[in-house]
Amino acid sequence: MADQSTYLIRLALWFTQALSEVASLFGEFSFFTEQLGVQLPDSVVQSPAVASKITEMESAAKNVGDASAAFQAAVTSHDELQILAAFVRIGAALKQFYSALDGLVTAVRAGITAASVPDPTDRAAAEAFALNLAKKVSDYAIASAITEQVPDVAFAL
Repeated sequence: MADQSTYLIRLALWFTQALSEVASLFGEFSFFTEQLGVQLPDSVVQSPAVASKITEMESAAKNVGDASAAFQAAVTSHDELQILAAFVRIGAALKQFYSALDGLVTAVRAGITAASVPDPTDRAAAEAFALNLAKKVSDYAIASAITEQVPDVAFAL
């Protein structure tokens, strides 16, 4: 039976790889939001504030991927100091990722107004979506990773 550090290493690698793979989805943010359950108007998705935050998200997701690759290399070296340093790098990359995601949520929420989404029901749905965007992105990344890496588990779920 593997020790706890082995499970922690596997979990960290799996989770960071899953998050890094969502980077490409932010390039097509309007399509991505549709997949997550809402169609935001172009005035929200293409606003300068949202566009800037999408760029930050893409960069942050790439940094998570780079940190994950460095962590994997450190693990194979079996050097505990390198593993610890790479693990700290993953923590910093995850902080950057979720800070960028928080900024994106704030920008999307600010763009959802009575002028940009005139229908009150659609506006309420868009606001609810924006509030849950961080959870939806994480859920999507995890579900995609399970589907790709362990399809039998995905089928059972």
